[in-house]
Amino acid sequence: MLAWIHVNTFAKAVIGASWMTALDLVIEPLAAGPLGFWIWAESGRYYGIPAGNFAGWFAVSLLLFLVLRGSPEKNRRATLVGLSIILFFTIIAIGRLIAGPAFAGVVLSTAHAAMVTAGRKFD
Repeated sequence: MLAWIHVNTFAKAVIGASWMTALDLVIEPLAAGPLGFWIWAESGRYYGIPAGNFAGWFAVSLLLFLVLRGSPEKNRRATLVGLSIILFFTIIAIGRLIAGPAFAGVVLSTAHAAMVTAGRKFD
């Protein structure tokens, strides 16, 4: 998705890291909650998830986006796979009536589609 965004390298890394962290806002409450994939030893305010988890996602993602920067290809299939992952967890959140992740998922899905559409217009 970052290939569709035309900003400098650092801004792209911050956007990518923010995106990864926002995606974790959708996935984590489901994985650690009703899906039972793991249990947190310490509880946090957002569906029992410690804030350090999200800070860690942001920091590691930012580092990876800065180190592994390059010129990603504009790959429509990869973009659709990314969107399908967001939609998958969003639908689970909606089905389980978990409002925060459902809302975050709807926002991310809409933003994902809008950025890709806007990016194609400027190519």
